[in-house]
Amino acid sequence: MLDMSLTHSLAFDSMKLMQFFAGVEALYPGVALEDWFIEHSTDGRETLRSAVSHLMRFLGPHAAKG
Repeated sequence: MLDMSLTHSLAFDSMKLMQFFAGVEALYPGVALEDWFIEHSTDGRETLRSAVSHLMRFLGPHAAKG
């Protein structure tokens, strides 16, 4: 499931994407996913695994422990 495209496989529409982005931004202020999505969405690379990898670049290893 982590490698499924948000839009192609999981059928996220624009409203669901906005909710996803808002939820991530509420949990991790200062991190935005819009640029990541624009870069990865054209060929189905906007997966949950890709989103987590993107977030980890900003959050560092201490955030993964909760």
